[in-house]
Amino acid sequence: MNAWTSDWIPLFVLPNLLVKEPVEVEFVALVSPDDPRCLKIGKANPNFTKFLHSFTDAFKRKVIPSALIVRADAPSWVMSMEAIGGFRDAISISAVVHNRTSTILWGNAKSHQYSSFFDFYAWVFSKDFNLLTTNNPALLGMDEFKDFRGQSTAGLPTSQWEGLDYDETLLKALLGEWPRRFSSPCLLGEVLPYFDLSIWPTLRLRCQHSSMLPPNRWDGASPFG
Repeated sequence: MNAWTSDWIPLFVLPNLLVKEPVEVEFVALVSPDDPRCLKIGKANPNFTKFLHSFTDAFKRKVIPSALIVRADAPSWVMSMEAIGGFRDAISISAVVHNRTSTILWGNAKSHQYSSFFDFYAWVFSKDFNLLTTNNPALLGMDEFKDFRGQSTAGLPTSQWEGLDYDETLLKALLGEWPRRFSSPCLLGEVLPYFDLSIWPTLRLRCQHSSMLPPNRWDGASPFG
């Protein structure tokens, strides 16, 4: 049995983000490498554990990444890039708003003030966990895992102690709308409430504008081909 037939499937790694407590909905979760679900995947696929523990910053200091995982029995709409991106964007904007506000009000230098912390890493595992693949606007390719050396994004601070902090009320509201929006695609002629039509594209735009880096079309590889 491998991770693609177990309870949870790893989709993306976020090397700039330390998550101490899981952020999750019914079918998707953002977790740390020591989450029981990640440990179970790693037990079936040792390369996955090695992958998560291979990340450093530019000066070879160890970095603890986070993993975005999906339940193996999730409906097909969950596996769309739009739904996965929407889940990530909801967490991102909730953290950016919270931490920028804290910095302005209290003068505390807080991490996670930019959406760049939430970028998906460009390389993901193939289904057999023997190769790493990438599929983004700039590159379509694969490589062997044995030579892999993962790095966080240069210019972003990393910490092994400061975990993710976010506006819980805002995130609860956004994730409450998430399944309703992405589980029911707009049919021809169907009129959706203005809130449904406007919030998710706007959220993506806001996340791009809160990045330390220029906006890009997509900031990760697709494991779906």
